[in-house]
Amino acid sequence: MRNLEFSGDEPHYLLLTKSIIYDGDLDVKNQFMEKQWQEFYVLDDVKLLPHAHAVKGGWYSIHLPGVSYLLIPFYLASKPLPVYFKKFVIRLGFSLYGLLFVYILYIFLRKNFEEEISLAATAIVAFTVPAFPFFFHIFPEIPAALITLLSLYIVLYSRERFLLLAGLLSGTLIWFGVKYFIYALVLLVVAAVFRRGKSLFLLAGQLIPIIPFFTYLKVHYGTLSFLSVYYGIISPEKKAELIKLIIYKIPMELRIGTFLDYFLDQRDGLLPYAPVAIFAFAALLKFWKKKPVLLSLSFFIPFIFNYGWQTHRGGYCPPARPIASLVWVIAVGYAVFLSRTKNKNIRFLFWALFSISILLSILLASSPRAFYGPTTHEITTRAGLLFHKLSTPFFYLPNYLPSFLKHPSTPITKWAPNYFWTILVLFALVLIIKNMEITPAHDLRKISLSLIILVLLPFLALPQIPMTNGRLIMGKQGRVLVYNWKQLTGRCLKLTTGQSIVLATSYPIEIKGEGKILIQGYIEKEVSGKSILLTQNLPHLRYKGKYLLEIKLISGEEISVCP
Repeated sequence: MRNLEFSGDEPHYLLLTKSIIYDGDLDVKNQFMEKQWQEFYVLDDVKLLPHAHAVKGGWYSIHLPGVSYLLIPFYLASKPLPVYFKKFVIRLGFSLYGLLFVYILYIFLRKNFEEEISLAATAIVAFTVPAFPFFFHIFPEIPAALITLLSLYIVLYSRERFLLLAGLLSGTLIWFGVKYFIYALVLLVVAAVFRRGKSLFLLAGQLIPIIPFFTYLKVHYGTLSFLSVYYGIISPEKKAELIKLIIYKIPMELRIGTFLDYFLDQRDGLLPYAPVAIFAFAALLKFWKKKPVLLSLSFFIPFIFNYGWQTHRGGYCPPARPIASLVWVIAVGYAVFLSRTKNKNIRFLFWALFSISILLSILLASSPRAFYGPTTHEITTRAGLLFHKLSTPFFYLPNYLPSFLKHPSTPITKWAPNYFWTILVLFALVLIIKNMEITPAHDLRKISLSLIILVLLPFLALPQIPMTNGRLIMGKQGRVLVYNWKQLTGRCLKLTTGQSIVLATSYPIEIKGEGKILIQGYIEKEVSGKSILLTQNLPHLRYKGKYLLEIKLISGEEISVCP
């Protein structure tokens, strides 16, 4: 984890922090013009495209500043330190919000469940996807979860005079992302139901940070529309067209694919990295009428529906980002499952999948690049890097896992594993729901353990695809040929469309031919004639003196890769 660079949206939040501290505003134009992000990187010429709109002579970020305000003390503490220590201090500091979230989650669960169950559910969430990787990444999901859960705790269990504080907290959610405004609205409904006429105190508190937000929109964009945050100043005609697009013009196939992506996709879905979560969802579905479950679902359903309906994806970030701010809902599901399940066979499967989920978290942490598997519109590679690495020369795992990429050249209806895994997950949910409270007639734990070992054995016994051992790999549809790097000196290997190579070398690579290549799974580059790739210019990938390089030919008939 020591080499985990700031990537995705992270440097943009850091630039906003600098603008707040030194300029006293949210205009990041001078931060970009002066390349102030270089402060956070070892390499001298890191490129960063602005995530901002040019408005009234300034550049205003599409990322709202809630996270940036939380970063202020940690950025200031890291200011005099070298880059490596700077990254460590900022990430460690931001992870304190995750630690606070874990504590609030535990005391929230204790209001409805026994201590042992509350502690177990909290621990399961803390060490698995999606919470685990987001604890040390700079994204708004964990702070949003913390604020939402703390506000809900105050509304349900604190004295009425604290409702104003809950409103003040939940009102700030809009400054972490417009999408989190839904949580503030749900809290109002919850307060109206459980605190009756006292919900006005909550509303009054919410208006304190919400009014400045809409003032900010009006002053800088000339409108009160949420759309201006992401699209800048737009004409009434374009605004109307965007609203039509959101409501009914996006194809239903893309909406359904986005929803399934959140849970099943091998690059950024929840269940491939935390299969134990299926038991939480089964418990939430079975006991949806229970108060803690109904409350949890009242946050989960509208948020996921809104996110999926607009076909938003997580982007370049750890897996299951759309679900990360709702991880406390999954914790409620775990607690309900543990408190209500009598079936010892199902409980055994729960702990077995929890163990596998922990192992997957460890594997992700040991290979930081595997954290990032975007499925946004420009991505054409289906394989999740972690599952690529877990594959053997005889069995290429990504070919058998679900994939819901947004790119038009990768339709979800033409990827057979999507059907298999969707049906399998639904079948498993029904099976768990029907049997979790039943005392089984037979003890199937030994048989279950034997089957799990049988499935995992090939991945433990057979050699895996090497990413960091100085070898070069060519792969196509699961067949992988391994070559010794030294034996390739002076030779070239040919790639046809769809083939990829992964190599570890500290030397420049020459590429001959015409076509478009995908580097490191997300960087597209046109090649023509002879091109030289300098591995030293690719960040995040240095390993024991060598630089990992992944190249895939995505268009063009053939290229040659030469050491």
